[in-house]
Amino acid sequence: MIYIKDKNICHVHGEISKDGSNGIVMGVGSDFYDEHKHDKYVEFFKFYQCYKHSTNKNYLDWIDRLKNGYISWDTTFESSGTENSFISIFGHSLDPTDRNILTPFLDLKDIPVYIYYLNDMNRFELEKNLLKILGKELFSKYLAEKNPKIQFKKI
Repeated sequence: MIYIKDKNICHVHGEISKDGSNGIVMGVGSDFYDEHKHDKYVEFFKFYQCYKHSTNKNYLDWIDRLKNGYISWDTTFESSGTENSFISIFGHSLDPTDRNILTPFLDLKDIPVYIYYLNDMNRFELEKNLLKILGKELFSKYLAEKNPKIQFKKI
């Protein structure tokens, strides 16, 4: 069994702490925001919630650390580099409105991505959303090649 240290977990939409001091992003896709129509409802849009809860900075810092080999998941937690690194996605809808957050993770070179799903219907919804995010070229490249970069794993 591999144990992952808290510092190697990235909560792209924030997290709620036991005391309720941290926030979580659960808003409407920012693609739909129109400053003339939605100024009264800005707090419901993801881009504003990301700013409010500082999730943008957190996930970008995490990606930079991974690109530079500062994160590794081997069983000793002592190696450097990306040879034992991977991305696991749990409980995320992969909704296309999160394209700006998900794409940097999916595009990390030489780092596999494991997407966990509950059942066949859930997997199909995730696949459709992933297709919308990646487009058919990258979808085929990342999922259908001999050693696929992105793999689905049933929970």
